[in-house]
Amino acid sequence: PGYAQGYAPPPINWIDRGRVYKVGQKTCVPVDCYEDVLVIEEFERNKPGAYQLKYYAPGVGDIRVGWRGPEEEEKEGLDLVKDERLGPEALGKARANALKLEKHAYEIKDYYSKTEPAKPTL
Repeated sequence: PGYAQGYAPPPINWIDRGRVYKVGQKTCVPVDCYEDVLVIEEFERNKPGAYQLKYYAPGVGDIRVGWRGPEEEEKEGLDLVKDERLGPEALGKARANALKLEKHAYEIKDYYSKTEPAKPTL
């Protein structure tokens, strides 16, 4: 069964769904090769035949983004090229930068004003 992956209310009207596509996979990216990889396919119901694939390695997280389907327009692909663990100070800086980027998005795109901004959780 699928699950809600992402949502944006009107006027954006976007609902992203996800479901397990494959389990126990092996895949290699520039950093390393990984086993027991979980592959999730994300999709929008109003775009049949278009899927974004996200690959999750145990103990690492996202290692690859791919796609499948004849209707996938973006054909986005990403591979993990560096495995770096952040300490508390660096993680705090990364969080602060992410919130700055989001604030800037609200300044340059009108439709963001119709959604709730992110709030720090930690």
